[in-house]
Amino acid sequence: MSIGPVGMKISLPLIRNALSEFANRQPWMAVSLILIALIVLNTGNEALLNAGFALGTPHHSFPISLFPGSPNFHPNGPAGSMPYTILFLVLLFFAVRSVRRLAVPWVLVLSSALVLSGNLIQGDFSSAFVRPFTATTVQYYHDAARVGAPLLWLRSFNESQVHLLCHSRTHPPFAVLIHSVFLSLGGITGLSCAFVVLSLTQIPLFYVTARALLLHHCEDGRSAKDAAKALTLVYSVLPAVNIYSVICLDALIAVAFLIALLGLVLTDRKLNVPNVAILTAGFSLANALTFGGTFLIAVLGIVGLYRAVRSRSYNLLIGSLATFSFGILLIVAAHRFFQYDHLRAFFTAARLENPDGFRLLSDPIGYLGTRVEGLAEILLFLGVGVLGILMREFPRVMHADGRIGLLSVSGIVVFLLMLASGAFPTGETARCCLFIYPYLLICGSRSSFSVLRDMAVWAGIQTAFMQTIGNYFW
Repeated sequence: MSIGPVGMKISLPLIRNALSEFANRQPWMAVSLILIALIVLNTGNEALLNAGFALGTPHHSFPISLFPGSPNFHPNGPAGSMPYTILFLVLLFFAVRSVRRLAVPWVLVLSSALVLSGNLIQGDFSSAFVRPFTATTVQYYHDAARVGAPLLWLRSFNESQVHLLCHSRTHPPFAVLIHSVFLSLGGITGLSCAFVVLSLTQIPLFYVTARALLLHHCEDGRSAKDAAKALTLVYSVLPAVNIYSVICLDALIAVAFLIALLGLVLTDRKLNVPNVAILTAGFSLANALTFGGTFLIAVLGIVGLYRAVRSRSYNLLIGSLATFSFGILLIVAAHRFFQYDHLRAFFTAARLENPDGFRLLSDPIGYLGTRVEGLAEILLFLGVGVLGILMREFPRVMHADGRIGLLSVSGIVVFLLMLASGAFPTGETARCCLFIYPYLLICGSRSSFSVLRDMAVWAGIQTAFMQTIGNYFW
């Protein structure tokens, strides 16, 4: 850019025009209504808690389930985080400006760098990538450190499950065993680095999935590659993904769900062994790490049956049946060779999470309070601006692309049914439901390239703000 007087006369109108066009594209009314709704919910929650209602929801930070704040986490306070905040914003600015012309590998590297720099806003390497595993005394890490012989521990899991710590006892045993393996190989630093590397595979997985979805459905002359690059950038800076995607088991679960989603998209297009293998691998890994893998059973069933009935396409239905059959074989094999009963563990976890039965009947006030909290937290961590844009863009997707709309709606409906069933009773849904964000984000997949970049700006700025003001330690 010219820095002379003439250059300034040329550049300033261009800047004003760019800002004006950006402002005109934004869903200001929707964003305003979302912010008002969040304020009303927070105020109402506080008033009801002060009046003595046992909502089971947090004070002050609602709908954020856990928010200790920066003095309890950032080692040097917000000032110590500012260099990383500036780094994050510089990377964000460059990414938004350059995403279209950059080669795919560089977009993936830049998106990964945004995730890492966003987490470093917590203050330093230890605060960002180690302390989330070790702080308090109730993490998977603390159970993993006591595993001893992994096979013996697995064989005794059904008997010892109720005595494990709060996270471990509501997950399959492999959630603890994966921590144990990495601890034995490299200690806490090795565990942290392994989780960071494995979790960052979300970025290329999301890109490949988005490109496969959009391969035959691009408008305005842009390619599926360009749209997938922009969506991947947005995904990397969503508050939920940026905050939680490298520092907890739920990040690995999100990787497994993305593998399954990729397998779903590929199998629906073409039924062959490699595509079904991808679907089966993601499905099996997801169900090994979380009982929330039931989400995939429902989504595969809904989408597969719909495609078979409405389009006479049986690819996904056949692939899903093969995947389910393999999953059953794994359950039988685990019971036969390792004396681990997966179904028994599932029902034990359900009983531990809801000891008094279905919460709507046993604690209707707490049920309603935590359901609102869980849904509101998901949407807040999606990003206020992103949510506003998706509300505007969703009808376009439903009208223009039935497959993408079907996939998105199926994921959202199944998640809402899980929430209604009483799942996630303690909130923290932005973390433990990371898997839902790809289904939400593809609602905007048919948007123009400029709108996709707008989403990245909204999400990135909110993420920088949230990471700087505190932590969301789980």
